[in-house]
Amino acid sequence: MVAKHLTLLLTLALSTSAFAQTLTLSPSSPSPDSTLFVWQAWNADTDESNTFSLFAPQIRWSSKNQRVGYVKVGSHVTRTFSFMNVGSGSLQISKISTNCVCTNGQCVPTRVRSGSSGRIIVTVSPDRPGYFKQYIRVTSNARGFVQLLTIEGVAYQR
Repeated sequence: MVAKHLTLLLTLALSTSAFAQTLTLSPSSPSPDSTLFVWQAWNADTDESNTFSLFAPQIRWSSKNQRVGYVKVGSHVTRTFSFMNVGSGSLQISKISTNCVCTNGQCVPTRVRSGSSGRIIVTVSPDRPGYFKQYIRVTSNARGFVQLLTIEGVAYQR
């Protein structure tokens, strides 16, 4: 009997949290839509799981920070973060989260083939005057799992 998958489970103690990782070896051939090796990481503190492969996608951003200047309180400002998948596998954007309810983002498209481009469209609606810096977390199957984008400006009120 030939084993189709080889699984190796490692548990590491990082400060006060446990971090479990699983390595799976599959007998498939590498191509943009299939993988030979799959690495799955699970964070026990946040109960989040991410998967990537040795033939993983890789994100190259045109810019990870955007300044919107002065914005009136209550108005909507939309900016686009462009990226390219420079890795060898298909990129799958699984989640976009922000640090404030006044900010939301969406990915177009959510699946990006190797060598293709995509966009994260972010809308900010400042709800009080003053300097703001909003963080957008982009979770994907790319190397590094989570990419952090920022959008900043100054909100004013008349």
